[in-house]
Amino acid sequence: TAVVLGIAIVATVSTVSVIHSSVESASRYIISGIGLYYSYPYVGRHGGDGDRSIDNDGSSIKNTRHRVYCMVPTMDSDSEKAKWTAILETWGRHCDVLRFFVDGDEQGAWYYWNATVRAAPSSSSLGDNDDNEKATHVRAKVIQIRTLRPRLCESKPIVAFSLPKAKNNLREPQTVRAKTASVDVSHGADKAKAKPCRNIWEKVWRTWQYVDEHDADEADWYVKVDTDTFFFPQNLRDYVASMRYQPSDPYYFGHQLRHAGPMIAGSSSAFSREALRRLAASTGSNATDKRCADGHGVEEPFVGGCLYSKGVVPRDAFDERGREKFMVLSLGEHLTMVPPKNISLVRKDYEWYFGFGNPQTNWGKDCCSDRPIALHRIQPDQMRAMYSLFTQQGNHSDDRGKFMDVEREYLSTVKSGFSI
Repeated sequence: TAVVLGIAIVATVSTVSVIHSSVESASRYIISGIGLYYSYPYVGRHGGDGDRSIDNDGSSIKNTRHRVYCMVPTMDSDSEKAKWTAILETWGRHCDVLRFFVDGDEQGAWYYWNATVRAAPSSSSLGDNDDNEKATHVRAKVIQIRTLRPRLCESKPIVAFSLPKAKNNLREPQTVRAKTASVDVSHGADKAKAKPCRNIWEKVWRTWQYVDEHDADEADWYVKVDTDTFFFPQNLRDYVASMRYQPSDPYYFGHQLRHAGPMIAGSSSAFSREALRRLAASTGSNATDKRCADGHGVEEPFVGGCLYSKGVVPRDAFDERGREKFMVLSLGEHLTMVPPKNISLVRKDYEWYFGFGNPQTNWGKDCCSDRPIALHRIQPDQMRAMYSLFTQQGNHSDDRGKFMDVEREYLSTVKSGFSI
C-alpha cells in the first residue's frame, strides 16, 4: 500500500482516483483479535467538511431551516419518566417535533407529558406547545406502540463456550452464550425467573412505520435518540446544511460500527425523510428481504442491514479535524481512552467499540467535535447542568461534582447552538 501511495503522489488525477478505489477496497479487510474478517468500506469520512460552512464566531449557517423530528423510544416507568422531564427541560425543547414512544396495548394511543421551564426557546415549539403557555410550560406526546412478541422471556443458550485467558490477566475465563433463543414464559412456571424480552427491533420498526404514516410531513430529518443522550438539534441542522445533504435523498448517519454489516449504533441515529420512507416501507409485513424481517434483539443490525439492502449506506459524522459528532461511550471514556495494541487485551465490554469501530477515529482530548450532535450516557441531573452551562443560566457552583475535570474542560468549549 505504501508503494502504491508513493506512486500516487506523482500520478495524474485520474490515476489517483483509481488508486484511491484500490485502497478503499483493500480497507474492507480489518484485523481483529479473532482473525481476518470481511467488512464493508467506510463511508462518510469525507464528512470532515462538516463544519467548514459555519461562521468563525460559531453562529449558525444561514440556510433554509432543516426541521428535526426527535423520536425517543422508552419505557413507561418512573425512572424513565424522570428522563422525559429532563429532556423536555433541556435539549428536547429545541426539536421541531419531540415524541416519546412506549410499549402499550393500544397502538397509537397517546397522552401529553408536561414540564415547567424558565423560558421556551425561540427556535421551536415541539409541534405541541400551547402558545399561551410557551413562557413556562412545554409538553410532548407519549405514544403507545403495540408489539406482538412475548413480553416476558427466558434466554436459553444454544451454544456455550469458554473464552481463553487473556494476556496480563486483563480478562478472566468466562462462559459466553454465543447464541440464545428467546422463550416465551409469560404464562409458564418459569415466569418468576423471566425478564422483559429484548424486542427492541420490533418496537423500533413499528415506531418508524407509525412515524412514516402519521408524521412524514412534519420534518426533514428523523433522529432516534436514547433517553440517556444529550442531543443537539441545531448542530445537526448545521451539519446537514454544511454537507449539502437533502432530505429527499437517502441519508443514514451517526457513529458507524462494523458487526455483521454496516450500521449506525449507540446514542442516536439520523435518517433523512427518504431513508425513513424506505425503512418503513420495507419492514414487518412489507419485508421482502430477511434483513428487514421481524426478529429478536436490538435494532441496530436490522436497521443497518435493511437499509443497506435498499441502497442506503451508513455514514460517519466527523468535523474538519476528524473529531466525532456522535459519541457512543460516556464522555469521560471518549476523552481518556486510547486504542489497544491488541484487541484481545480489551475488556469484554469494550470489544465491540475497538473491534468494530472506525479505525480512523481520533482518541483522547482530540476525540470529540466542539459542535457535537449527541453525547451518550448522560443522567438527568447532568443534562440540566450541561444545559445551564450551554445557555449561561443558573448557578454552576454545584455542578463540579457531576463531571470529571476533563469533561468540564471539554464542555466549556462546546458550541451548542441553543438560543433561549
